[in-house]
Amino acid sequence: GAFAFSDLNILIIRAVAKGNDGVLKKALSYSLKWNIPYLFVASGVSIYYYLNANTPLTIAFAVIALLTPLTTSYNVYGSFLNGKKDFRLISISNAISGTISAVGTFFLIIYTQDPVLIAGGYIITNLATSAFYYYYTIKKYKPDDSYEEDSLAMGKHFSLMNAFTIVANNI
Repeated sequence: GAFAFSDLNILIIRAVAKGNDGVLKKALSYSLKWNIPYLFVASGVSIYYYLNANTPLTIAFAVIALLTPLTTSYNVYGSFLNGKKDFRLISISNAISGTISAVGTFFLIIYTQDPVLIAGGYIITNLATSAFYYYYTIKKYKPDDSYEEDSLAMGKHFSLMNAFTIVANNI
């Protein structure tokens, strides 16, 4: 995740606060694009475990590779709501999302001891709630497709600079 568009959330809040609501839809595509390295790294880890005959970790990292970038990208709705100062909806969505994820994971732990199902269930519930609230936000605020290119452009530079810091810290 070091190469993810780390400053995207700040830029979304800033753009929306300036009345640039169209940034929400563009932010989703930016986030998906910037999560491609994450997809490749997690897929590489999955392939590594496949070659070492570790099926549970192969499946787990394949699910992580496919679903985590989507979840991260759909979560841009929170920054949009923050820019709109809709703290009530942010609180409600966080509470409901956390509850669904916790309850789903709890039942998976009780009814199965399979770590792949438990991790997959957790990731899928997070994806489902993130996607739901992203589309709910679009329906509620009806942002247009126009946006200022500069509203997201400067974040590319900051994210690239931040990537080196994250890699260095993890090394």
